[in-house]
Amino acid sequence: MTGVPEDDASRSASIIERLARIRSSAQLQRLQRPLLGIAAVAFVVMTVLSLRHLPEAPEPVRWWLLLVLIITTPMGLACNAGEYWISARLVDHHVSILRSMRIAVLGSAFNLLPLPGSVLVRTQALRESGSSYKRAAGTTGVVGVGYISMGFAGAAVPLFASRPLVAFLFVGLAVVFGAATYAGVRAYVRQRIWWFVLVVFGVEIGSVVIKSVAFLVVGRAVGYNIGLGQALVLNLSTVITSAIGVLPGGLGLREFLAGVLSPLVGIERSVGLVITAFNRLIGLVTLALAAGILTLLHEDRDIIAEAEELAEEEAAFDQASRLN
Repeated sequence: MTGVPEDDASRSASIIERLARIRSSAQLQRLQRPLLGIAAVAFVVMTVLSLRHLPEAPEPVRWWLLLVLIITTPMGLACNAGEYWISARLVDHHVSILRSMRIAVLGSAFNLLPLPGSVLVRTQALRESGSSYKRAAGTTGVVGVGYISMGFAGAAVPLFASRPLVAFLFVGLAVVFGAATYAGVRAYVRQRIWWFVLVVFGVEIGSVVIKSVAFLVVGRAVGYNIGLGQALVLNLSTVITSAIGVLPGGLGLREFLAGVLSPLVGIERSVGLVITAFNRLIGLVTLALAAGILTLLHEDRDIIAEAEELAEEEAAFDQASRLN
């Protein structure tokens, strides 16, 4: 990976920037709005059907375990803040931890709307710091690719013993996305490249593990004694839907993918889907509390409004460019 040519690094960064622009375009927003209704119906139907076919839990329900999420939720938001912090550092902007945390919470909350919220909010926040849209979207995309790489790497670990072919496939995908992350970082910085790469991977490893622990906690709370390895595979549904970015928070799609991935680690499809659905609902409550407090601040409301305007402006610019 140290031998990535300059042209290849720039090309990888350009691809990442373009994907980030597509995700934040107004055309995609218009597509997302009707899909939101379909996704909500699909989410409810899948969850109800899975509950009806849910096998008897081997352990008693232990709702008190959900108290652990009081600890893991702030830790997850801290990892999200770390993502924004390193995105800013890649374009040579210095932001405080508090500012990074606020942007992380707002991005996660805004992602619940029919918009690629975290991309828009982080991009707009970087633009306010003086970065161009292209560089802001690009560094946000680079960090996101690092998350995908670590997500596949984490899911591969528990599969080597039982599903080696799938494990090697996941490792291959992790290497590809990891190489893209390195190339993307190299396109933005010229010194301490490996330091930035390792920080990206470190933050994303933390994010993957913490989100997987949330799956584990929810699973055990409802009576299914799943392990961390199984939770890492279930969390891959979150990783994949974050990359697609079409539905708000991957509504419906995340639960469907969890059902598909569950048999790989010996979990019934209905169990994996229900655990993922419960994890979503519980996460919404904790996120709403944090976002409700932070959005009272005038500055944060401006970021959200300007993020929406940014998407509209970029889409109009892209359309005019194609016509010319």
